[in-house]
This record gives sequence, C-alpha cells and structure tokens, in this order.
Amino acid sequence: MMLQLEAAFQIVADNITATTTISPSYGLQFNSLKCEIISKTGAVNHDATRGFQQATTDTSMLLGAPLSTGSALTKCLASRCTDLSRATESLKFISAHNALVLLKTSSALLSCFTSCALHAALITIY
Repeated sequence: MMLQLEAAFQIVADNITATTTISPSYGLQFNSLKCEIISKTGAVNHDATRGFQQATTDTSMLLGAPLSTGSALTKCLASRCTDLSRATESLKFISAHNALVLLKTSSALLSCFTSCALHAALITIY
C-alpha cells in the first residue's frame, strides 16, 4: 500500500500518527522502516517519522522511476545500463532455438506496437 501525503508538516505528522494508530484495527501493520519522507533538505526530525528513510527531491525515486532530473536520474540510468549489460552477457549462453523464439517474439511485439501506433494516429486524424 502506498500513501502519499502532501501538506503542512504538522498535518502530515498527524496523518501518520492516525494511520499507525488505526491500521492494526484493519489487520495492517505499519512498517516505518519501509517508509520514506521526501523533503528539500532530506533531514526531517519528528517523532511521527522516526525510522523513515530520508530523501531529498533530487535523489528520490518512485517505483524505480526518478522524480527529478538530478542524481536520481543518473542513478536510474546507471542501473538500467547495468541491467542491459547483464542481459546482453547472458544472451551468449542461450540455445539457438531459444534465440529464434526470442527473435520471433520481439519482432511480433514490434509489429504489434507499430500497428497500435498507426491505429492511434489514424483515429486522431479522422
């Protein structure tokens, strides 16, 4: 479950306190170690946010996507490059049959995406 709170900090702190108090009655457990608080400075000290990971607006990411063009974007691109390098290295070890299946599937997906894009363009024109 993802909960996003944007308001004056005292309102956010009150909402966090209410959530931690009410969640057990619904069978939910609030795990502050998996929570993150994003601020301009990256340093928020309050009892309600104890245990939260601190992040700045330049370094924050949401579901693996950077929220800014700062260091979060650089980190995300480096991670994707690492993943791509690992994938290309592992392609050396697949059999010829599996390579043909991958090629057929990828070309089918490409034609599917092209058809969808053309269809969307035609709908927009007419």
